[in-house]
Amino acid sequence: MDKQELLIKLVEMIIATENNAATAKDTTTAPVGHHVLTGEMVIIRARDAGVHFGELVSVNGRHVVLNKSRRMYKWWAAKESTLTAVAKYGLNLKKDSLNIQSEINGQEILDACEILPCSAECVDSFSKVESYNEQ
Repeated sequence: MDKQELLIKLVEMIIATENNAATAKDTTTAPVGHHVLTGEMVIIRARDAGVHFGELVSVNGRHVVLNKSRRMYKWWAAKESTLTAVAKYGLNLKKDSLNIQSEINGQEILDACEILPCSAECVDSFSKVESYNEQ
């Protein structure tokens, strides 16, 4: 193979590599708006924004949008003591120190690190909690 043929092969390889890189899918983030739990009630744990309960609207990487969102300032699980237990068993309604914010739509959470699907018991327990009023 002479130098010209080698150069042509090299250019073809570079072009093929660039084309493959341009068409490769980014698997580190979910497509905008698409998530298996879209439309479901979930609990979102965020790195800086705390914990939120609401209806999942969209997910794009760590960016999550919720409707009917309620920030959870202080909570107790009905059984066990973890956030996963809240999603599974609901809130302990016997505790008088639950602090759950009122609902807002279009809540954007920019630093989500966990999405927990909520059981029917969990959703029902949130419907029974009065909104937390800081005043």
